[in-house]
Amino acid sequence: MKYLYVLILSVSIYFNPNITFPQGSWSYQFSGTTNMLEDVYFISATTGWAVGWHGTVLRTTNGGSNWINNSITGDEYLGKVRFINAETGWMTTSGGSTKFWKTTNSGINWFSTDVNGVRPHDVQFVDSNNGFICGDIYPAFMFGKTTNGGLNWTTQTLPVEYVYGRMSFVNSSYGWIIASDMMSSRLLKTTDGGDSWTVSDIDYPSMIPCFKSIMAGWAAGERGSLIKSNDGGSSWIEQSPVFFYSPTFWGIHFSSLNTGWCVGSYGTIMRTVNGGSIWNEWGRLSLNDLLSVFFISENEGWVAGAGGTILHYNSQLTQPLYLDLTVLPEGMCSSTSGQTVKDTVRVYVRRNSAPFEIVESAIGYFTSRGSCIFQLNNCQYNVPYYLEVEHRNTLETWSALPVIFSANSLNYNFTGGESMAYGGNLAPLAFWYCLYSGDVNKDGIIDISDMAKIDNDSRSHATGYRSTDINGDLFVDGSDFLIADWNAVNFVSVMKP
Repeated sequence: MKYLYVLILSVSIYFNPNITFPQGSWSYQFSGTTNMLEDVYFISATTGWAVGWHGTVLRTTNGGSNWINNSITGDEYLGKVRFINAETGWMTTSGGSTKFWKTTNSGINWFSTDVNGVRPHDVQFVDSNNGFICGDIYPAFMFGKTTNGGLNWTTQTLPVEYVYGRMSFVNSSYGWIIASDMMSSRLLKTTDGGDSWTVSDIDYPSMIPCFKSIMAGWAAGERGSLIKSNDGGSSWIEQSPVFFYSPTFWGIHFSSLNTGWCVGSYGTIMRTVNGGSIWNEWGRLSLNDLLSVFFISENEGWVAGAGGTILHYNSQLTQPLYLDLTVLPEGMCSSTSGQTVKDTVRVYVRRNSAPFEIVESAIGYFTSRGSCIFQLNNCQYNVPYYLEVEHRNTLETWSALPVIFSANSLNYNFTGGESMAYGGNLAPLAFWYCLYSGDVNKDGIIDISDMAKIDNDSRSHATGYRSTDINGDLFVDGSDFLIADWNAVNFVSVMKP
């Protein structure tokens, strides 16, 4: 797909009452790349592919636990990927090229083909024989069809001249294409496999269709637009939720007539379980733009997007887990009472083996005793995780060993001794152990660069909530400098697995 950055100048200020944390679990999968991933597709619960910029092709045979890099040479911008079986598949090129890539060995090797000079935008197969593409031979908008598994293609010019198209076929006869520019869209419908088309207008720009039957279909696009048709595209009903912001939807997928997912900008993930009458927003797992969503069943699916992001959904986790965490920032803690200035803290839950991907993060507000409870929606029972704690001016600190949720809650107290932190990386203070204070610039070491920031704010008599206010008294002065200086002299730095 073409990935267009759009500046949104008007943002809704209404609260969305449907924002919840639905049942099920999303988790990160390590893709091994930071390139933009434009599409993800699976033919089974174990076998799938993800493709994107700079020739990136990823393949998995274990549901995404590991992704194998089968990237092609050259700086190709790959857009869509579809397979008809475990061996044979196709990819489109999103950068305006006529190359149409094919593999016959599961995506290990690819060779480029050409479909009568068409620059393909989208590709879909409804079975092992019948497949379709839409694209352009500028300025003509084109449609291509195969009835023998891609051995031969026939093409035709469509009765519109728009810059980009996406399509959705439910069988070898019924299909829809939405051809869009930045201002509006046109819907093309066929009931005879593309031999003839009807054309109608849609008053929404850059829409992506998803039909599940010859009557029921949805489309999603810019400014948070979500619409549904119950009559095969003849009319549309708006289902758009109300947002604090105006996301652009880049991907939509329905696994049944009731259950569907939509993904888009700013890490937006939406879900419906009643055909779109209500859309619930999932808690943000990433701030990266999400471009593609695909579900192999109602219980399992994947999302791909910017920065090499791949997310995996598993419906087995049906309730949140709770982490009761206790931490004391060294600079804010009293050595006589063990009480601390109240402040915010973030916890990252990470996998227990390299590269220690983030499974989930949450922000909390600890009490004067340093305790804080986090609700975790993406963690699972009996799975080992490392805990990483971040505070505005303390050193990043990891749990000594992976922890396991054997019940729906877990207590972890960093203040109980050096043995609670990886490498014993805690500051002793009377009867307690604290997070080392002074890492103002968050570079993982307390040194002269942190002291310089504190000194600058101290000289300007800075006040208020600042990272340089080490002791939390809302004034930056020499007392803050002394805490950081002591840790800098002792070369205190992050310790982690």
